[in-house]
Amino acid sequence: MLINEFYKIDHVSKLPVKEGDDSPHFEVRVTINRDHPIFKGHFPGNPVVPGVCQVEMVRETLEHILASKLTLIQSDNIKFLNMISPLTYTTLTIEHRLKHAENNIVAHSQIQSGETVFLKMKAVFSEQQSANSKQ
Repeated sequence: MLINEFYKIDHVSKLPVKEGDDSPHFEVRVTINRDHPIFKGHFPGNPVVPGVCQVEMVRETLEHILASKLTLIQSDNIKFLNMISPLTYTTLTIEHRLKHAENNIVAHSQIQSGETVFLKMKAVFSEQQSANSKQ
């Protein structure tokens, strides 16, 4: 888990539904911990947020929004468009557009700062059932 160590959630907003698209839209503002030890190895003197950390931030912020544990089960499309340097970008926005399909959640997500987009992805997540809900 990266939340609260690698980054912190500053604010979550539910955005208005767009005309012709009834899927919920969310915007999550996060702050990267530029002093996190991961940057000592990725990469010394020129730190960048690893791609796997970006994907994990998408999953964890969705868990926060939905108040449910999620497992990434499929991703058809992950595009890393720009590198995130914590020396330049410490505040990021993660946008999510969600749809429910076949007992799963399909998320179209992106990470950006202002006009600069770092990650775009479409992924399918399953919700983990708690032991109490299996009864």
